[in-house]
Amino acid sequence: MLELFAPAKELPTAMAMMVITTELLYAFEPLIVGFVDYLGPVLTFALGGVLLIITGYFFKTSTRSLKLVRDYQESKNTNTDFALVLLAGLVLGLATALFKTYLPQKIENAFVAMRQNGIDIVISGSMVISFGLVVAALAAWPFSKLVDRIGTEKSLQYGLAGAFIVLLPSFFIGNVYALILITLLAAPFISYATVAGFPYALGKLSARNVTLGAGIFFGSVELADGVMNILQQ
Repeated sequence: MLELFAPAKELPTAMAMMVITTELLYAFEPLIVGFVDYLGPVLTFALGGVLLIITGYFFKTSTRSLKLVRDYQESKNTNTDFALVLLAGLVLGLATALFKTYLPQKIENAFVAMRQNGIDIVISGSMVISFGLVVAALAAWPFSKLVDRIGTEKSLQYGLAGAFIVLLPSFFIGNVYALILITLLAAPFISYATVAGFPYALGKLSARNVTLGAGIFFGSVELADGVMNILQQ
């Protein structure tokens, strides 16, 4: 749908909007989970049904005059490189998994050590990452303009390189203040790479392989996160 509704030249902007909404949802996940627990399963499903109906109605009315058919002539790319799409997804997924799964646990361990030493800490590792995700969401829009200017390939490379360079010290240090600083510095790079990632993948796909290629890209991104969760457990 993203590829369908956004022309190629507007994909970084569309991805920025996706990043803003998804990262903000991740950031406020603890509040959302608490709200769901408060409502209970029956009211949660009822509210979800109402939201789906409202969303479906909005989608129908806002797309009434649109032709929901891909214009294969828009894309001039006739070659498909699934290997590069898979690699880009795996590397981006590894970076986001380190940020969203590894870092909060590392910060929480540092907080536990501080509490054991008698230092009162009222925040948690997930709260620190939530703030980092807000930073990532705010950075998405200006980064979409940068992607437009220098291209998706360089943007993805710069974003991933910056993210891994910033995240690397977290494996060797346990100081909570340094870990919080790493979180805040890594967030914009994660945002930058995410905004560029899917447009880059689309650039490696022919028009008729877009759907399969999108599945490979997003599937590989989630695969890295799933493996990280398994390893942590």
